[in-house]
Amino acid sequence: MKELNLCLEWYYPSVYSKPLSLEAVKEWETIWALLLQSQVKSETLVLKDFMVDNLVYLRKRQGVQRCGLLDFQDAVYGSRAYDLVSLLEDARYDVPQEIQSKMIDRYLEAFPYVDRALFLESYHILGVQRSAKILGVFTRMYKRYNKSKYLAHLPRVLKWIEQDLNHPSLKRLKEWFDLYMPSTERKVLNAD
Repeated sequence: MKELNLCLEWYYPSVYSKPLSLEAVKEWETIWALLLQSQVKSETLVLKDFMVDNLVYLRKRQGVQRCGLLDFQDAVYGSRAYDLVSLLEDARYDVPQEIQSKMIDRYLEAFPYVDRALFLESYHILGVQRSAKILGVFTRMYKRYNKSKYLAHLPRVLKWIEQDLNHPSLKRLKEWFDLYMPSTERKVLNAD
């Protein structure tokens, strides 16, 4: 919950010039506790930072072994959806919806025993979780360390949140966002 609350601690006050009400924070935490309770805790190895910048092409190898991995020291056991959502909803790169859909289909074809509906539910829940955390982290990088380059990625992160909130399992969270951070008011911070 601590990582999730970075969005409320950094992004929200920077956009709205005030802290979020205690009532709204409690509601946020209640919704997330319910959503995360449904998530598999230790399904597979999760690299957590699985994104294109951490992939290396290894010429001398064959097949999938040509793909080398960097930045795996924070690996944990978790949901099989986490690394795929990290790759396809990268904060720094646009991945068209068509490519996302094809990659999800390809992944699920490779693992036919994985329940598609449950996987997609996890994918979208973890997508919003990850993006909300990133909103907070990138805002903090700007506010605390004056690293304005992170602000350029906020529109993409907001787009991923909007996209993932459309999943039916996130109805209550979408209602929370619509009430406390409506899409018309979610915005990118400007470097001062």
